[in-house]
Amino acid sequence: MSTDAPAPSGVDEVHVLRTSEGMSCDGDTVSVTAATLPSLEDVVLGAVPGIPRVRLHNKVPAHETGEDSTRAFHQAADGELGPFVLVVEGSVPDENINGDGYWTSTDNDPRTGEPITLDQCIDRLVPEEGIGVGFHEAVRGVLSHHPVIRDKKIANYHPHPPTPWNAGPRDVHGTPGPYEDAVQGCPIFEENGPDDFKGIDSMRTVRSFDPCLPCGVHMHLGGGRTLRQHHSPTFGAVS
Repeated sequence: MSTDAPAPSGVDEVHVLRTSEGMSCDGDTVSVTAATLPSLEDVVLGAVPGIPRVRLHNKVPAHETGEDSTRAFHQAADGELGPFVLVVEGSVPDENINGDGYWTSTDNDPRTGEPITLDQCIDRLVPEEGIGVGFHEAVRGVLSHHPVIRDKKIANYHPHPPTPWNAGPRDVHGTPGPYEDAVQGCPIFEENGPDDFKGIDSMRTVRSFDPCLPCGVHMHLGGGRTLRQHHSPTFGAVS
């Protein structure tokens, strides 16, 4: 397999600045370093055709230590680095309520020696204007985020949760979506009756894909015939 295919975007090289100094979670770093098809090694060594060369800057797998491990972040902030993608792992704390210290820092400022907090690091690297996109493999499917940045602030934001993907209709090739595929040939519980159960309840099947669905799953049979309307609160009835 040739690895010389040009990147379709025309970008020959992209830097990934990944910081794990966000609070509460390092699970994404564990997932990335353990990934396969492709592996992290395949990506950074150029073994995946059709994508730009990726230079990963992250303290966890880096051989560099100290100032060498964060030099790329300072170069990006000073406009001395090529195209880059900023990846922040974990939540960003509010340094306005940090008391006399700080919640978390990414590095020390080489000019002043003072700690650079995570929010300061992000502010240095976020452009005045831009379009961002982020993808995450959640338990129930792919979750994507699409922000628009103006004046270093989010001017528009659109999340795309896994539910529309899972509940999507058939594609142009006639392939059914996950929900439709799972319930094909499944007897409808309401037509069998509780005492003559013959298969998995189609409503439960659909709900099993997504914990966000129990609050509102409806069945449409056509012809204006309503079989039953039933409300089942996620956490039980409220007294």
